[in-house]
Amino acid sequence: MRYKITEHAKRRRPHYAETPEKYLLEWMALFDQVFNFKDREPGKYKVARGGNAAVFLVSEDRVVLITLRGFKDQSNSKLLKSLKLHKLRNGDPVYRLNFMGRKVLAGNLEDNKDGTYTLELKKNMISKFELGDLSAKTVLTTLEGTVTKRGVYWLKELKRIDEEYLPVKRDKKPILFVSECLIGRKVRYDGSGFNNSNVHALRAHFKIVYGCPEMLGGLGSPRKPIERLGDRMLSKDGEDFTQEVKEGVDSTLHIALIKKQAVYALLKENSPTCGVNHIYNGAHTGTKISGKGELTKAFIKAGIKVFSEAEIDLLLKEIGAS
Repeated sequence: MRYKITEHAKRRRPHYAETPEKYLLEWMALFDQVFNFKDREPGKYKVARGGNAAVFLVSEDRVVLITLRGFKDQSNSKLLKSLKLHKLRNGDPVYRLNFMGRKVLAGNLEDNKDGTYTLELKKNMISKFELGDLSAKTVLTTLEGTVTKRGVYWLKELKRIDEEYLPVKRDKKPILFVSECLIGRKVRYDGSGFNNSNVHALRAHFKIVYGCPEMLGGLGSPRKPIERLGDRMLSKDGEDFTQEVKEGVDSTLHIALIKKQAVYALLKENSPTCGVNHIYNGAHTGTKISGKGELTKAFIKAGIKVFSEAEIDLLLKEIGAS
């Protein structure tokens, strides 16, 4: 079995000192000897005795240590023998509300979509609160660690603990893929780039990722200018770069869609790969025609909403920021 340790598990209460990873790995190995995790069905488990507790997420090939508190002496065999293991079911309390020193175990935390949250308490009570209600003396804690007022905004993500190994704070801005030349990178066919201030201003509304299919296809910069003629990508002297463009488009799509999960794209108009409304006609005479570049077509097919650099206003309108 492979072992993984969350950042929460490295924090020790009450002083939040960093716990050495070696120490945590030693405990995980001991727990594995006692409870043989590889024979357990996948799920979330808690090991506990008194004030000592550890929570694991077990899969077919990995054990993730979510939190560990107590357990100061690894050599205490009597302690190990007295430990109890039980599986945490969906719906078991995973939140604890600390208010003025009073601790209340709680179940699901629901986002009411109106700026408030509903916390289902153990005694069948419902506590509705706003984020601002969490005073300096109020701390929401979970089995994963401690969430202070400063970090409370990612409480919603903790509901996904049975689906994901790590609860993470997610960027609220949508992901925008941008043609690399539009942010000033010198990747164009002539070795230049466009340092567009309007594009940089979009960082206020989007998390920007970028790439260039020609560069990812290995064409380099500077390079021979290419245009699409039929289904081929040709230079003026007839050299065929179709395969390089295809590989570059595939790589760019993988980065934008799979790795970065882009929702929108802002691409360079007229480019044989990134043209949104127009491309050159393939004769290398500077004549433009209606058409879409190869990357643009791939993005649209994948469900990414595509705009040209002349359509920034439409992009902002799309997200309600115009």
